[in-house]
Amino acid sequence: MSENEIIRALTETLSQPNIGKIIEQIREQYSRTLWLAGNGGSCYNVSHMASDLEALGYDTKCLDLNIARITAITNDYGWGKVYEYQMWHFKAQDILIVLSVHGGAVRKGEVWSNNLVKACQVAKSKQGIVVALLGGDGGVIKGIADYSVVVPHEKAYAVEGIHSILSHLICHKLSEIRGDSLEV
Repeated sequence: MSENEIIRALTETLSQPNIGKIIEQIREQYSRTLWLAGNGGSCYNVSHMASDLEALGYDTKCLDLNIARITAITNDYGWGKVYEYQMWHFKAQDILIVLSVHGGAVRKGEVWSNNLVKACQVAKSKQGIVVALLGGDGGVIKGIADYSVVVPHEKAYAVEGIHSILSHLICHKLSEIRGDSLEV
């Protein structure tokens, strides 16, 4: 893996028009709740993004942070239900933001990160908006999301790093739009 591959992936990612659309969608839905979810390293990125969005005044619910709830759902219903079972109060026009390295890619007949796919389906069934930062080819989630940005790379460390940059860029732009001097 060369530095040039990562630079190319970052450059291609930052040129995608959906970044502006995502910023506009979040700005327009300021009074709605922003729900966030991700697995593994993406869990870290969404929890950081949720914190930054909350600092900007958004109502956020990061589905990765309540470890008691997560382990109870996993114990009783399985990991595949961990996000959808936390979305009972998701309302129309709320926004679900998911981060996934592979976007629910199908491998060996199974959908990876099926818990994120199910969360996206719940959001759509409740007339919500799905925003996705993805990697690889975008997987199943790309086809569900209203707005997605796909990092054209397969390696988790590259995708997660670029997702971190994107989440900071999105929050910075929202801060500028609102005229906040708050540094996130």
